[in-house]
This record gives sequence, C-alpha cells and structure tokens, in this order.
Amino acid sequence: MLTSLQAAERTQARVDLGARTSCITVAVSLAVVTGDTAASLDTLFLLCALTLAMLLFAMHSGPAAREYLYALVVEGVLASVVIGQGSSAAEVFILYLAAPALIAGLRGGVLVGGAVVAGEALAALPAAVQLQDHRPALFALWLPWLFVAFSVALLGAWIRQLQLLQRDSRSSPYASAHHLLGQLRTVTRELSGGLDIEVVSESVLSRATSALSGDRAALLLRGELGDLSVVAYRGDEAFTVALGQDPLIHRTLTSHRAHQQPEPNSQPSHQFRTCLPLIVGTRVIGVVVVDGPAGLPADELALTQATLDDDALRLESAVLFSDVRALATVEERRRLAREIHDGIAQEIASIGYLVDDLARDECNQGHHDGLTDLRDELTRIVTELRLSIFDLRSGVSSNDGLGSVLGDYVRGVGKSSGMTVHLSLEESPHRLRLDVETELLRIAQEAVTNARKHSHAANMWVTCRVEPPFAEIRIEDDGRGAVMTRDEHYGVHIMKERASRINAVLTVADRLGGGTVVSAVLLPAEVAVHAKTGDSYALHRAAG
Repeated sequence: MLTSLQAAERTQARVDLGARTSCITVAVSLAVVTGDTAASLDTLFLLCALTLAMLLFAMHSGPAAREYLYALVVEGVLASVVIGQGSSAAEVFILYLAAPALIAGLRGGVLVGGAVVAGEALAALPAAVQLQDHRPALFALWLPWLFVAFSVALLGAWIRQLQLLQRDSRSSPYASAHHLLGQLRTVTRELSGGLDIEVVSESVLSRATSALSGDRAALLLRGELGDLSVVAYRGDEAFTVALGQDPLIHRTLTSHRAHQQPEPNSQPSHQFRTCLPLIVGTRVIGVVVVDGPAGLPADELALTQATLDDDALRLESAVLFSDVRALATVEERRRLAREIHDGIAQEIASIGYLVDDLARDECNQGHHDGLTDLRDELTRIVTELRLSIFDLRSGVSSNDGLGSVLGDYVRGVGKSSGMTVHLSLEESPHRLRLDVETELLRIAQEAVTNARKHSHAANMWVTCRVEPPFAEIRIEDDGRGAVMTRDEHYGVHIMKERASRINAVLTVADRLGGGTVVSAVLLPAEVAVHAKTGDSYALHRAAG
C-alpha cells in the first residue's frame, strides 16, 4: 500500500521520464525524416542511457530530493557534451537540452532551472570554436536552444508555483485554524482577567455605574442578526424589558456616540439616562445603559467612553471565545455519540443476539428464565445507550433555539420511555445567548433523565419560558418523589454547576400531589445572590 508521498513521487518520476522521452522521440522522428538515423545512433544510445540513469536515481532518492536537483545540473552538462561531441547528424538531439531544464523548473524553481541552463552553456564553451569552424549549423542552433531551454525552465517554475498555491489553498483553512487556536490557547492562559463573558460583563457594568453614580444599568449586545439582547443588568425587571423600545439606544447605535437625556418621571436616583456605545474598530457591538441622579459633563463622559472602548474589545473577545468553546463542545459531544453508537452499543446488541440463540436452545426452564431476564436487561441497556446518544446529539444552534430543541428532545424521550409528556413552551422572539441556552438545555436533559430512570412516573410536565434576559425551565413528574433532593447526587451536582455558570438558581423539591419538581431560573444578579443564600421568598417571587 503506497502512501500519499510515495504516490506523488512516482507521479513526478513518470512526468520527468515523459519529458525526456518526448524530446528523444521528437529528435528521432526528425532524424528519420532527414535520413540521418544511422549516423546519430551513438548519440541516441548515450542519451537513452542518461535518461535511464536519471530515472533510476529519481526512484532511489526521490524527485524532490536535493541530490536529484544536483543530478539535473550534471545531466544538462553531460547532455550538452554528448550532443557537442556527436556526429553532424546528431544536431537534431539538441532538443534534449530542454528536458532537464523543464524538469529543474518543475522540481526546484527558477534558480535550479537557471543552473541547469548555465551548466549546458558552460559545457559547450570549450567546443565553441571547433563547432563554429566544423559544424556551423549546430553552432547556430546552440544559442537559440539555450534560450528555449531557459524559457521552458521558467515555464516549469511557473507550473510549480501554481501547484504550491493550489496546495496551500486546500490546506490554508486548517493551517490558519491551527495557528489561531494555538494563539488562543496561549492568550487565554496569559490573560489575568480571563475570557468569561459573565465576569467581563459584570466588570463593564461596575465601571459604568461607578462613573455615572447609577444603581440601575444594563449591558446589551448585538446578535448575529443585529438584534439586542441583555447580557447583564442591575435593577428591576421592568427596567430591562422597557429598554427594547428606547429610542435613545437606537440613536446611540446609529451615531456611534454617547447620549444622555433626562427622565423627569423617574425616581430621584434615576433622573438621567446615559447610553454609551461599545465600539470595536468601526463596529458598535452593544450599548451600556445607566440610570443615575444626574448627567455627566462632556469631558467626563468622553473619559468614560474611552474606558468602555477598551472594555468593548475584551467583551467581544469573551463572546468569540464563548462561541468557539460552544462549537468545540458540540463537536466533542457528536464525536462521543458516534463512538458509543459504533462501539459499545453495537457490541452489547451483538451479545443480545447471542443470548437469544442460547435461550432458544436451552431446555432447562430455570436457565431459560435467567437468559430471558438477561436479554431484558441487555435491551434496557441498549435503550439507555440510544437515549444517551440522543442526549449527546441534541444541541441548540443559531438556527434551532432552546424551545424547539427541548421540545424535540422530550418528545423523543416520551416515545422511548412510555411516559406521557406534557410540554409547555413560551418563547419571546428574542433569544438568550447561545451558551446560556446550551446550559439550560443540559440542565433540562439531566432532570428528564433522572425522572425517566428513577421516578417510576407515568406523567412528566416540561415547561420552558424564555423572555430575555429571564428564563425558566421546569421539569415535574408524578413519581415517587424525593429522588433528587440530596446534594451529593451526581446529577444534581452537575445541574448546580451548570446553573451557577449562567447565574441561574436551581431548585429541587417535592411536587404537590407526589413527585419531584426541578426548576432552573435565570434571575437578576441581586436576587440570585439572595436566593443562593437562602432567601426563598426572593426566589419564588422572581420565578413567578
């Protein structure tokens, strides 16, 4: 079995052989036409021997080896000597001088091709006077054919350059990706502040509210379609909901400048609204809105804007890093799904077929019953593996939002588990960030999996409410209850970790009437802190 490199070298060797034999064939044809075939046999024999020697050398060292390039220069010199010392009938073989020049251009570029032509010219110099006196026809042909040889060397170098460009165009996306990923790894290790979007967003808000003496603020980022979504905020829920219709934000986005306006109908601490753009290069990636007791002078506002310009680059870097991490996670989950499907799932299914054969041939009733139980257990394991594969392959994307993916997932689980699934979806036209939707989906998947495996429930209620920046995922079942209330339960631990990454609050409780309720709610920063420290009133009030 030839490797790709060996196959390429063989192809190059065949091309080189074709160039030489073509020149010899044309020369022999001309000799036949002129009737000088017999007189030129010695030159023909020597050039054929030189061709064979170069073919063997190419197959031994490789057509791209440095030794082969040196050998091409030697070939040009020897060919020039053989043709110059041959009979007058050997003039037609001057065509052969173009072969090593063309091959040198193909394999080594202009410099090697020029070296071959220079060697051919230098080899002819000692015999130049003799050729001029005794073989004027060959002498007259020598200079034009050296020019032809150099021309074909340039042609070979041009073809070589085109091949290199074509190869680079095929590999450049992966080469660029490798280079950029290497830089990304180095940068993320060296950055003191990190690239966590939640941390960066809170840092930007803190700096803006401190400069403007405000206690109500929001950071909004533009999505791929240009729509704005609230990434972080401080204050009440109504404040962030009303921002979507604020003309001040639109003016800031279009003008690329900070704007202030009075809010006379607001509280004394919210008498002035300031909107500052987050600019990266020539693009506005988002805005920061702060409500404070008073506006800022123009010079202080410009200073605050300059500070936010530095933060904007850091914030967009965090968003890009989050997207890359999400894509890498999705690809890894798909890879694991393929490995499970093609590996252990197939092996266990094969064992199930063997158990079927044993049960069919078993006469002992006790053994037969045991094999039947074993077959049922294998069937259960295969079903679990298939559901795990389904879990791994399910994921949100720019085209598929949280509601649609979660709906498809729970419907598939309902068909496989036999549970009756009651699905309720309430989604805003605006979406959460991709990483937030992903974490909420994984929390829901873990809760559904626990209900399916441990609750022995007949019904499951799945509720998904999304109104950015707020969202709630609720999974209820009518099973035996108290299945997931222990913090040490691994599934609960994973869900709590995921919830903490997106500033959500996870609750696991008994359901009224029997069963378990798992809820994940995105909350304002202040409410989330109280809820995590035991303020259940704040939690239930925010959850509605």
